[in-house]
Amino acid sequence: MNTIEKLHLIESVWRNYIWEYDFFREKLNFDDESKTNYVGVIFGYFHDTLPIITNYINDKSPSSLNNDFLNSIGLLQVIYLQQDLVIELNKSFGFSHDITSNTNRELRNELIGHPISRFQNRALKSFCLFGYETSRSKIVYLKYAQNNNFKFQAKEYQTNEIIENHIKLLDKNFELILNKIKKLFTEFKKQLNSILENIDTITFEILIEEISKNFNFYFKSDIVFSRENILKTYNLKDQALRYNYNLKLFLSNLKCSLIENINTINNTYLRKKENVIEYEYIDLPSNYTFGKLYSNHPIFGINYFKERFSFDKEIIIELENMENNIDNDFQYYCSYNYLQHLINEKHPSFFNE
Repeated sequence: MNTIEKLHLIESVWRNYIWEYDFFREKLNFDDESKTNYVGVIFGYFHDTLPIITNYINDKSPSSLNNDFLNSIGLLQVIYLQQDLVIELNKSFGFSHDITSNTNRELRNELIGHPISRFQNRALKSFCLFGYETSRSKIVYLKYAQNNNFKFQAKEYQTNEIIENHIKLLDKNFELILNKIKKLFTEFKKQLNSILENIDTITFEILIEEISKNFNFYFKSDIVFSRENILKTYNLKDQALRYNYNLKLFLSNLKCSLIENINTINNTYLRKKENVIEYEYIDLPSNYTFGKLYSNHPIFGINYFKERFSFDKEIIIELENMENNIDNDFQYYCSYNYLQHLINEKHPSFFNE
């Protein structure tokens, strides 16, 4: 993988797993700072600034002394910025190693950060200025330092070497993060496999606890599947078919979601060539009209469906339950899910309209 691909992979893990699953948050000791998701800003800055570095050498824009000075300042400042971003990214993954001692950072500090530098007692330490030989291919500057009796000293750095050293620094740190991610995913996959293997043998209450600890984002996949609502569903499963159906839907799609994530972890994050486990969600058909019932659309809402299916008692029961529970998400969407199943089973042609 190249540098940008590594960054994209780290970002994908952060957005799809670390930010969403309590398992990862606990492993990375999320604090109040982490919960602000400032790490998302880090990825944004990298996306905006990496092309500046990777395209720098091949840039064919007109050259002039002013442009060359400005380009050199911009290059060094972007590299300095990205090093700061790496420090923050490392911190979010639990690393604290120092990366501030490197030639590129020292060059930026000397030439741009503090071109006139003083000791703590405010005595003059050194001063620097750009050399006229500076171009897109090299940075030349003149330095006058107290430890050299302020005698003239010319310094020259090739920009391709500056960029190459910076990319090496990024790659090294991204690799450290990716190695930690592999360890996290190995443990996470173990927990998912455990849930999958025991889903039919443990009590429902224990299953919910395991999901809460290790797979909590699944609770957000459907309004009825929230921890609170699915426990209500389980307790009511023998009182009406709508609850029994939603419970079966929860368990079936849970298995699929576990398998899907295990496959993704193996293929994308662990790069293991393991056999893909087959799975199939209960993915019932829908159409524009039925989709509008989700929010009780003023035209294609409950009244429309009551008129459309007035001859079907089972469907009317669910629509009336929705009508009587407009402000009760649990009841409304239990019936919504079951209604989709009923229409597909009894009147499938409706979804072809």
